[in-house]
Amino acid sequence: MIVDTDGKLRPVSAEWRSSDDSIIQISADGLASAAAELGSAQIFASAEGLSASPTLAVIARPAAGMLVQDNQIAYEPAAVDPDAEFGVGFRMRARMNSDAAAAGQIILGRGDKPIAGRVVEAAAAGDGAFDVTFEIVPVDDLFEQININQSIDMTHADYRIPDDTLSQYAVEELPDGTLQYVARHEPQATDDKAGGASKRQGASKSQQRAQAQGTRAIGPFECNVQGNVQIGSITPSIEFRPDVRVDVQLSGDVKRFIVTAELAPRLTISPELKPGFSGKLSCRTVLKEVKIPVGGWLSLILGGYIPMGVGFDVGGSISMAQPVRLDISGEARVTYEGGVMGTAAGGYAMVNNLTGSTDVSFKPVLPTFDRLASVKIDAQVFAFADVELGTVARSLRANVFGIKGGPKLTMDLASLEAQIADPAYASHLKFSPLKVTAGAGSSIKKLKDLLKISFVELRLVDADVLPEVRSPRATFAITPSSVHAGDDHQVGEPATFLTQFDKSTFLHLDVIDEVEYLWIRDGQLEPGRPGCTGGRAAAGQTRFECDAEFLMEHVGTQTFHAIYHPKLFGVRLPIAFEVSEHPQATVEVTQPLRDAEFSGLGFLSAAPNGHASQAYSSATGVSADGSVVVGWSRDAVNRWEAFRWSNGAMVGLGFLSHSPNGNASNASSVATGVSADGSVIVGTSNNAAGKAEAFRWSNGAMIGLGFLSDAPSGHASQASSDAHAVSADGSVVVGWSRNAAAREEAFRWSNGAMVGLGFLSAAPNGHASQATSHATDVSADGGVVVGHSRNAAGRPEAFRWSNGQMVGLGFLSDALNGHASQASSVAQGVSADGGVVVGYSFNAAGRQEAFRWSNGAMVGLGILPGTTWSNAYNVSGDGRVVVGSSGGKAFIWDAEHGMRAIKDVLIQEFSLSGEIENWTLHGVAAISADGRAIVGSGTNPEGRQEAWRAMIPRR
Repeated sequence: MIVDTDGKLRPVSAEWRSSDDSIIQISADGLASAAAELGSAQIFASAEGLSASPTLAVIARPAAGMLVQDNQIAYEPAAVDPDAEFGVGFRMRARMNSDAAAAGQIILGRGDKPIAGRVVEAAAAGDGAFDVTFEIVPVDDLFEQININQSIDMTHADYRIPDDTLSQYAVEELPDGTLQYVARHEPQATDDKAGGASKRQGASKSQQRAQAQGTRAIGPFECNVQGNVQIGSITPSIEFRPDVRVDVQLSGDVKRFIVTAELAPRLTISPELKPGFSGKLSCRTVLKEVKIPVGGWLSLILGGYIPMGVGFDVGGSISMAQPVRLDISGEARVTYEGGVMGTAAGGYAMVNNLTGSTDVSFKPVLPTFDRLASVKIDAQVFAFADVELGTVARSLRANVFGIKGGPKLTMDLASLEAQIADPAYASHLKFSPLKVTAGAGSSIKKLKDLLKISFVELRLVDADVLPEVRSPRATFAITPSSVHAGDDHQVGEPATFLTQFDKSTFLHLDVIDEVEYLWIRDGQLEPGRPGCTGGRAAAGQTRFECDAEFLMEHVGTQTFHAIYHPKLFGVRLPIAFEVSEHPQATVEVTQPLRDAEFSGLGFLSAAPNGHASQAYSSATGVSADGSVVVGWSRDAVNRWEAFRWSNGAMVGLGFLSHSPNGNASNASSVATGVSADGSVIVGTSNNAAGKAEAFRWSNGAMIGLGFLSDAPSGHASQASSDAHAVSADGSVVVGWSRNAAAREEAFRWSNGAMVGLGFLSAAPNGHASQATSHATDVSADGGVVVGHSRNAAGRPEAFRWSNGQMVGLGFLSDALNGHASQASSVAQGVSADGGVVVGYSFNAAGRQEAFRWSNGAMVGLGILPGTTWSNAYNVSGDGRVVVGSSGGKAFIWDAEHGMRAIKDVLIQEFSLSGEIENWTLHGVAAISADGRAIVGSGTNPEGRQEAWRAMIPRR
């Protein structure tokens, strides 16, 4: 028989089949017979393209007791106490129209009637019938032998749709089994949810329970309310096609009960949260309730229902005068496998596996934020499925497993004024593509008792199955920290605003619409300085950089905030986000630098060993702002000692050992590089064993950095290392050291470890012993190292190292005076970003010439008139100014003026003839990152070599 569209039964010719003919055979007219002594199989029926729910047939050997045929039962068994909990010990009563079983006896139904348990009592009911009361017992007590091992597809299982859902929706079942829920024109909640439209009869009492808990209906949803929740009407659109499978195995001590639910609802919902919303709203609606397709005695053990549906949670608070709406649409796919399996010998364990994906968009519809407004919302839409055992009455079901899962959006938004007022707060978005809560239900003990097993109970899983996504964060900095203002005579020094985001997307969509800089002046927000007010973001852009200058009226500390205007799913939100929890940066604007300065830096000792003629100092490095200079000088006993100069005072840094090899006269140290803030200094000093060793000095302590090998070629005496430069933050040191093969190799030191950088060629001219490399400088972030190494032809060649790869930079000429064997180049300095490299190379005329390399091209910088060679030692942070020596004369180079003698520049452009006229400036060793400070060595008016520093306005 089938039910036609008018709800009438009509006969049809059905096709029958068994899932295993060796266990159960089924005849053409649907008569089943046993083909084995033990086992199980599923029986399937179909007619006119329709399929019925499968029937599980079991062949087993029952325990001693009484087998009951369906015709021996006058009516369906009923619960003795409808308020009692279902499970082992739950009592039922059946009227038998034959001899009654004795108390304590096991009774077991052979047909469809749910009879299984131990008789408690039997009382005569007249007409030869008896009212038999029996209680549920574990499955092991019912059988001597049983072997069930089936995976039951519940695609065609009986189901019902609750009346309250039908009152709100017109439901249509599509050919593929998808249920389409179309909202009626005037959706109304109903208080009477008893009954339902179904393929089975049953009563829904969820509404009565909900009211007892203080919940209420909103549209088709049953909602739990906490706090002051104000929400408008909800009319969702839903498509729902769940796939459910139950795996059952009862075979000796092997037991398995696992439910797999694949939920993929597609829905559109737009909850509107009204002003004053503060609390949490958790709503759900059952869309389909599927019956676990087991009957007869087994229905009392593993029979039950799986209610499935969709819901949403919204929590948080809204502090604004207008409502907020969330337009949510898309599909959330969740697969849950939950249950228990194992053996008595090996133990039983709970199964709790989760997978899924999502394609859901959340589009908040926000009003314009006023000065004190804020919106803090956690919103999740989800599918859910519960596994409830017990078929006697819905109110008696035992919830043994449950899952809910779907995407969750967290919005924490506040007005810009509120964000700025709290330096540790910034508006943000967070999205969990699949937030799942799953695990054992409140009645999991019932399943343990029914199967007579023991296991450690499963903890609730509340996790992000897919990686969480958050809105971008950025670092914001202004460099340098101090700049000179401009005036009527010269422009101010530029301050660079840099905002670096960790990404530019949210849910794979561009989220940064515009970046803006705000200036806080007199407590008010103003646009940033010209050139640094902000701008629209290009697709995928994560770095935003601009330069701003200041005027006399801005002298003092200036504070700026970096913000961005976000887009969510292509829609610009009416609120700005600070780029991080600490998006504030300051710059100190000082008086214009109208005059250049020049001065000698003095000596550690004016008369080493009592001889003034032996006084000596040489500068090798300078901090980013020019306030700290490092180098070396002769001390009072005529030893080379590293120094640090600042605020007009030169201080010796000491030595790694004051008595190398037991001889104090062997102590020496040389400083060659300094960090941006002047706090970290690197160089070389003799250690206790008398070996030259790279050092790092900070906080008054000099620490040796070790060697690439403590015993090159097996000889400890050959160990040596030499540091040349340090990164801006002082964490990375570069130089060279002898390796295990006693070859000089460039190194990079960080986090306490010295690592060799290799060579341009491991065997120049075919000889491994000729391989060498030396590192001379490093970029501000420590990521780019420059120096020189012998190439495959055995020629010294400048190199640039980054990301583990050393690349040769070539030569000004590949053939000196026609001889390729004489070509060579050496890199000496690198810009802050690693993009510009300077040094020297021999040109086509065979003369040594300073070069500047960028974008893959090496360009000669020329030679000062009257000299025969030049060498570039260093370059400014932005790569625009190069300094060095040409024929023993200090030079400065820029693209506008070319190469010029620095002494001429200081005298002619900055009127420093009185300070510098009697000096001979031999070479410029270093230039500060901001290009204002230049340091080197020269012969002072007394004829002694002395370190010097020049400060010039930056133009």
